[in-house]
Amino acid sequence: MVCLAPYQAGHEATQIISSVFPELKKLTPIPTELTLRSHMTAAWFRVLREFYKKKLLPIQLFTIGYKFRREQRLDQTHLYESLTASIVIMDREISVEDGKNVVTKILNTIGFENVKAVKKEATSKYYAPGTEHEFFVFHPQSGKWIEIGDGGLYSPVSLSNYDIPYPVWNFGMGVERAFMCLFGGDDIRKVVYPYLYEAPIFTDEEISKSIHFIKQPKTEEGKKLVELIVRKSTEYANEPTPASIAIYSGNFLGKKVEIFVSKKEGGKKLLGPAALNFIVVENGNILGLPCNQIPKDCVNTGITYIDGISNLFVHELENAIENGEEELTLEIKEVKSLSRINIDLDENVREYIELNHKRIKILGSVFVCLSAKIYNQ
Repeated sequence: MVCLAPYQAGHEATQIISSVFPELKKLTPIPTELTLRSHMTAAWFRVLREFYKKKLLPIQLFTIGYKFRREQRLDQTHLYESLTASIVIMDREISVEDGKNVVTKILNTIGFENVKAVKKEATSKYYAPGTEHEFFVFHPQSGKWIEIGDGGLYSPVSLSNYDIPYPVWNFGMGVERAFMCLFGGDDIRKVVYPYLYEAPIFTDEEISKSIHFIKQPKTEEGKKLVELIVRKSTEYANEPTPASIAIYSGNFLGKKVEIFVSKKEGGKKLLGPAALNFIVVENGNILGLPCNQIPKDCVNTGITYIDGISNLFVHELENAIENGEEELTLEIKEVKSLSRINIDLDENVREYIELNHKRIKILGSVFVCLSAKIYNQ
């Protein structure tokens, strides 16, 4: 066993492996007779050859498997790799009309009300001439007929190559294409690769869960202090100014700390009118609204402007104590964005809001001034 140190440089590791395992330089591909299946049709012959010896007629088989195509391009209706649902029916007598009726009934049963069969002019070699049909279903969203599958009677020549003495009807359809048509899609790539081709859709509930504080206290003491600051600031929000009100005095992270909420300007209220606004989500829009203006059908995050500011203040207070500082002041006046009140949302949700021309309307006069004095005990 060769063990390489985790810090081993890439080129050094390559040299070591080359010297220990020189055979790796001489590897040559060994081709086999295996190949990627391009359709399910021919795969049935060997199965039928064995089945008819062991089962009574009619033999009716069904399977779903992958097929691989070298399409010119991956687009709305073509995939390189896809699933095919395939059936075969073997009986002493079976006609094209019998096969068409069976396929129509199957498609009706899974949800396609309007089905039509169109005979192909150019027939594949494994089908009997004049028996191959393409099957179309009506796509109500596009108003067009969409090809969903292909079927026909196997050629007697192909059957004789496998010693199969009875006629066989075969039909196959693309599973992804059927799914797309059933559920009103317009792009098969969205069915298989929704993470690449499907535009993101976020509910108001999901948007609300993506909203979070940018900075928060690191300690449990800090988290409890945030709750106290929010509660006390809300309690004194309507106090006349000028004013400076002590809302906390005690030990915090090993220091004696006093915290004040204040405003120097006279003739006002201690907190601005938007300080207690809630952040809500309504129809994809993020709004900051006072309690008495919140719509009933919106999603209320329960987060207020003062929540975001208080979290930022205590986060900075923890840093100030750690750095040996003696004072801290945080003042927020006008708010025009989420980040101004220490709040953000996940980037993919922000992109969704912008692409869909929704709004992030977080505005208002907050006028919150929090300050702290830090004493060495």
